[in-house]
Amino acid sequence: MKPFFISFFFILIFTSSFFSQDIEKEILNYNDIDIQIIGKSRKLIIDKLKEGDFNKVREILNYLDNKFDTSKVIVFWDTERWQIEYLINNLSYILNSSKIFKHSSYEYLNTKLQAPQDLIWQEIKELTKSKYSELQNNIEVSLLNNEEKDLLNLTLNYLVQDEVERKITQENVNSQADIFLEKYKYSSYTYFVRNYIRFVYKFSDWAYGYGIDLGFGSFTDGTIHYIKSYLPLGMQLDLYYKDFVSSLRFSAGVISKVKQEFEYIGIWKKDLKLNIYHAELSLGFPIMYFSNLRVNPYAGVALGNISPPSEVAKEDGNDVDLGTEFGFVFGFNTTISFSSTVNKFDDFSLFGDWLLNIRFGYSTVSFKDRNPLLNGNTYFITLGFGGISRSLFRDL
Repeated sequence: MKPFFISFFFILIFTSSFFSQDIEKEILNYNDIDIQIIGKSRKLIIDKLKEGDFNKVREILNYLDNKFDTSKVIVFWDTERWQIEYLINNLSYILNSSKIFKHSSYEYLNTKLQAPQDLIWQEIKELTKSKYSELQNNIEVSLLNNEEKDLLNLTLNYLVQDEVERKITQENVNSQADIFLEKYKYSSYTYFVRNYIRFVYKFSDWAYGYGIDLGFGSFTDGTIHYIKSYLPLGMQLDLYYKDFVSSLRFSAGVISKVKQEFEYIGIWKKDLKLNIYHAELSLGFPIMYFSNLRVNPYAGVALGNISPPSEVAKEDGNDVDLGTEFGFVFGFNTTISFSSTVNKFDDFSLFGDWLLNIRFGYSTVSFKDRNPLLNGNTYFITLGFGGISRSLFRDL
């Protein structure tokens, strides 16, 4: 019985190895005729374009169009095919395809065969750029109408743009596209120009910001004689609409004490530890706006409170509180942006700036109704760190 199992084991290994080699051989000998045709046709067309044999190029293109279903097979990408048609002076193909063009970022993911990842596109672009003046002349001397000529010149500039040499840039193309859309408001090429040629982005009118800060705060008039200066530790949330910014801010001033004894619903002993609370809702607008510097005055409403920390208030004789008073706040905020980030999504990007904030404020909140000796207001200056995020959309 034992020899039988040993023999069976070796037969199993041999059979597995045989079939593995057979599959490997089949894979290595497999030829996909369609893939070969696509690859060789692309190379042949480039060679014939360089030779100037445009009739042969037309013959190859006709063959490929008849052989392959373009909804399932991509022999040339749109930008490649259009440049080839420019080079062989088949301008009607570009005009017709522009009218029915529908762009979809997922369009090519459902195809069975795609153009190979070669450098043919680079060779086509170099040929187009080298014959740019000649192609412009072909358009000019054609019997097409002005709208068609303008569309062809616009598309040609889009295809040959070069951000390195900067002879023709996307900014140039965008300007030409705007002129075209304004000149031909009811053009059948509007969709094509807006969605494929013109790439203009704009920020959303709305944005949100956030930040934390630390600084110095103090009082005026009589209050400064009874309550010491403090360190405001704050946080804020900002809502932007265009250039306007609305801020909701809260700060707790620490390391403050009673300077000299006074009375309000109890005795406020000298050196009693205090917290200075400040909350505000304000609206600002920039008066100075540079690339990375923004200075905006602001004004709003504020609430203030002065009381001992909870652990101090529990001690005998320290259960005192000046309550909450209402007032106004105004000042100016200087914002410096020093770093940017962009998070890209399918149809928009989230553009963010890291910010350094220098904020000065004056609050009319006063506790003179609690004690006439406390008739002063509050002022503060803080240094903060935060950010702002704003959506960046394609302007179609």
